[in-house]
Amino acid sequence: MIPTQQDRQVVSQGLQGSRAFGISRRNETFIKMILRDKIYKDKVLAVLREYSTNAWDAHRMASQADVPIEVTLPTLLDPVLVIRDFGPGLSPDDMVVFTEYGESTKRDTNDATGMLGLGCKSGFAYGDQFTVTSWHGGMKRVYNATLTDDDDDFSLMGEVPCGDETGVEIKIPVRPEDVWQFENRAHGLFPYFEPLPQINIDLMPIPGTRRTHGFIEEKGLYDRRDGGRGARWVAVMGCIPYEINIGQMVRELEHEGLWETLQNMSGGLFFKIGDVSFTVSREELEYTEQTKTALVTKFKALIEEFTEEVLAALDSATMKPWDKRLKANFMRGSLRLPIPAKYAHWGREKVHFSKEVPAPKGSKDEQGNLLKTITVKPVRFHLACRDHSDTKVTSAIRVSVTTKVYVQDDTRSLSGFRDLGSDHVVVCPSKGHKLDAARAEFDQWVADLDIGGITVENLSCLDWTPTRRNGKMPNRKHNVRSFRLRERVHSGGRTLSENWEIVRREPTDEDVFVVISYFKVDDGTSFYDRVRTDRHLAKTFGLPFPEVYGYKSTEKKPVTAADCQGTEYHEWRKDYFRKCLNSTLFAQVAAYHWATVLNNYYPCWYDGNKRRSGTLDGLLLKCRETLGDKHPITRLVSQHRQGLKDLAKVPRARREALGDLVKAIKSRRRPSASIALEQVTAMYPLLEGTDTALNELVGRKGDMWIDYIKMADKVAGRAF
Repeated sequence: MIPTQQDRQVVSQGLQGSRAFGISRRNETFIKMILRDKIYKDKVLAVLREYSTNAWDAHRMASQADVPIEVTLPTLLDPVLVIRDFGPGLSPDDMVVFTEYGESTKRDTNDATGMLGLGCKSGFAYGDQFTVTSWHGGMKRVYNATLTDDDDDFSLMGEVPCGDETGVEIKIPVRPEDVWQFENRAHGLFPYFEPLPQINIDLMPIPGTRRTHGFIEEKGLYDRRDGGRGARWVAVMGCIPYEINIGQMVRELEHEGLWETLQNMSGGLFFKIGDVSFTVSREELEYTEQTKTALVTKFKALIEEFTEEVLAALDSATMKPWDKRLKANFMRGSLRLPIPAKYAHWGREKVHFSKEVPAPKGSKDEQGNLLKTITVKPVRFHLACRDHSDTKVTSAIRVSVTTKVYVQDDTRSLSGFRDLGSDHVVVCPSKGHKLDAARAEFDQWVADLDIGGITVENLSCLDWTPTRRNGKMPNRKHNVRSFRLRERVHSGGRTLSENWEIVRREPTDEDVFVVISYFKVDDGTSFYDRVRTDRHLAKTFGLPFPEVYGYKSTEKKPVTAADCQGTEYHEWRKDYFRKCLNSTLFAQVAAYHWATVLNNYYPCWYDGNKRRSGTLDGLLLKCRETLGDKHPITRLVSQHRQGLKDLAKVPRARREALGDLVKAIKSRRRPSASIALEQVTAMYPLLEGTDTALNELVGRKGDMWIDYIKMADKVAGRAF
C-alpha cells in the first residue's frame, strides 16, 4: 500500500543551531520491543490479521487473487496456528522483512494491504517463537524465529529441493487456553476475505447482501422495532475489516443529513486499498481528513444505492404490495430517509380499514350541511386482536414482518388461542353475516388498500385451550404426562409447572429425564437450582447440555425411574462434568485448587513503630529465607502463588464459575493441592486444621512459627 505523504513547510527564524532526530542505537532493543509488542491491544487478532493478509497479498502479487489461502486454526489436540500461501515465496535476501523493522516491499503498490514493515514480526507480540517455511527458486527453506532475554534471532534450520512449489507458511505455537480466542477472532476477520480462506471452521457470511459500495445488515431489516439497535459499521479495505466510529464524523455526517440515518443501520463499506488510513497497529482507522471524506462519500453512495434499490422495488410490477410496504416503512420509519411523494402511501406504519368515497347525492351531516365524501368501513366483518389476556376490536393492521391475519373459521372464544400474538389480527364475521361473505369482503378490502401478499391463514390452524367461566385459563398440563424442561427455570415464588412445556415424542435411550410429582422432583435435592447451575456451567465452559424430560407420576398412575427410557438426571450428571474435562479445563481446575489451598489474608505487623502490610510475595520470601526453597512449606506457598497467577489468566466468567465446576466434578481423586496441604499439616501438627498459621508467618508471630517448624524438623530428623 502506498503511504500517504503530507507536504510540510517550516519557516524558522533566529536559529542558533540544529540537530536531526534519529533512532537511538543504544536503545535499539527497547525500541524493537515497543514495535513488536506494545502497539497491539489484541495480540491474538494481530497474529491472525498480519500473517493472513500477508498471504492474501502474496496471492495478488503472483496473479492468483482467486486462489484461497490456507488457515489451520489451533485446537486443543494440536495447538498450532498455521497460515499458508501459494504466492512467489521469499528468497534468502527477502527474509530481511522478518529481521529488519520497517522493511517492506509493498510501499510502491496499492495491490497489497501492507506497508509498515511490522506485520512479519507480530508473532513475537504473542509468543517467543515461530517458524517460517519458504518455497522459492526450487528450494524449501525452514527458518526459526526466537525471542530471547537479550534479543531476537532468525536462523536457517535447513533447506531441501522442492521442485516448482512456491509459497510461505507461518507456524505459531498457541497456548491451549487461547485456542477459543483464535477461533473467535477468526469468525470476525475471515468472512471479509475474497475468496474465503480454506479453514478448519465454518465461517458465517457477511450479514447482508454485497452491493457495489458495501452492505447493509439485513437481519430484522424491515421491522421498525428492530431498526434502532445501534450503528455497527466496518470499513473493508483489501481484506481487512476496520470498525468505524461514526462519532468521529458527527459534523460531516450531519452536514450530509446522514447522522440520524446511520444511527439506525449497521453494515459495511468497501474501499480500494489506499482510500483510507489506519493506525500503526492496523486495529482501527486513523481519522484524517482524507479518511473522513472517504467514509462520508462512501456512506452517501451506499445509502443512495440502497435507496435506488428500494425505489426500484416500489416501481416493480412483480413485487407484492405488502412487501413494498415493508421496504418503504423501513426506509421511512427506521432509516428516516425521504420517500418521494408518489411512494408516500407505501411508507405508512399502519393500514386503516376505512376509506373516503363520494357521498350519495343529497347526503347531509347532523348540521344539515351537504356532504361531498363519507367514510366507509367494513360491513360483513370486523378486526380483532389480542390485548394481553383479553381481545379487543381494532380498525388497523400494523406494517411489520411479524404481522399475520387469521380468518375466524373456528367459533370458539379467541381468548383460548394462546398463540395469537400482538401483531396478529383476526377477521371476524359481523353479527348476521356468514364466514364466506366476510372473507369475500375482506379480500376486496385487501385489493382496495394495496396490501396484497399479507399472510392470511385460518384460525383453526392454531391450538385452542378451553376457558373456564371465571375467565381463567385451565392448566392443560394437568392432563399430560410427558414434558420438556424450559430453558429458564425457577425454584419458588411461582407455579412450578411454568418450568415445563408439553412435548409429544418417542423416548430414546439417550434421553435424560426426571420423574415429577406435582412438578416437584422428589430426589432429596433442590433440582431446579441445581439444573440452573449446571446449565450455566455448561454454557460458560462451552459444553453441550442435553434436553431434560419430565415424566409425571400420580397416585393413580405411579411412575418410577425404571419405567422410563434413558438416564435419570442425577445419575447422568455424576460423571458428566468430569468426563468433559479437557486439557484446558483440567489445568484451570488445578489452578483453582492451588489458588484456594490457602486463604488470601496476610495480617499486618509492626517493625518497631512502622506498620507493614503482609503480602503473598512477602510470605514466600520469608519461607525461602528461613526454610529454604526445597522445604515443603515453601513449595506449598510457591505453588499457591503460581495457582493464583494461572487463575488470573482464566477469563472472568470462567474464573467465577470454577468453584461450582469443582463441586460438580466430584472426582474420586483428591486434588494435589489438598494432598500437599495435608502432608504439611501432618508433619507439623500445630498447623493441622488451619491455614491461617502459614499466613501469619509474615505477621508478628511469624518468628515463633518459624522456630516451631524448624524444631519439628530437627526432632523428626528432616533435612531439606
